[in-house]
Amino acid sequence: VLPYLRYVLIDYVDGGKTTLVQLARYVFSFMGYGVILPFALLLLFFQNDLNQTYSVFEEASSKPHVQIALLLFILIVVFMGYIFLREQKTHMATHRVIRAINAIARIFRKGKNLIKDSAVQKLITEFHKGLKYIQSNKRKMVKPGLSMIASTIMDLSIVYMSLLAVDVHISLGVVFISYIAANIVGVISVIPGDVGVHEATVILVLAAFGVPEAQAISATLLYRVFNKMIFLPIGFYFYTSLL
Repeated sequence: VLPYLRYVLIDYVDGGKTTLVQLARYVFSFMGYGVILPFALLLLFFQNDLNQTYSVFEEASSKPHVQIALLLFILIVVFMGYIFLREQKTHMATHRVIRAINAIARIFRKGKNLIKDSAVQKLITEFHKGLKYIQSNKRKMVKPGLSMIASTIMDLSIVYMSLLAVDVHISLGVVFISYIAANIVGVISVIPGDVGVHEATVILVLAAFGVPEAQAISATLLYRVFNKMIFLPIGFYFYTSLL
């Protein structure tokens, strides 16, 4: 997504700000999940599903691929925190990595570098310039934060309605947990839009809570198709307006 955004917006916004916006989108998303998660746990508690939730996650956390996924997620979060907080060290670290990559690339590219170090350093400077602006204008973050929470609630509503459409009656708390798990896994996915990874995670979590696989698959696909039908025309309108 990020390279595409940079390509489309290159004449309007510098690369550092585009990168900052994309990372901020993930930050706001997880802030939204943090706001919703306590309500999900309360629902699970009052509907006597909390013990089952604990059993499901205890069983899942014992599987190697789940442990690897969680480790990758933690590493990504730590890496993002490193970028957000330490500009000078980020410059030094990326310079060393680029120098190592170019040293290897020159062997196969007849002495030519693969990555332009000055361009990357410029990108980092622009990124932190935008970050400093955000830090000095925190009130401007309230509106996008609330918008992201509203977007998350809308997505959850679509998931829940999709389950009802295929005659699955399940706790809202379980729906919340499956949705949040899918989006966490989506962060470490290398597939654009985490297509397939998101759906598979939702289906696996729903199935673990006793939803028949056929209905879990039907509801998940219904949700994803409906979700794309809503936002694709809106995105296409603004995209063509920008062009």
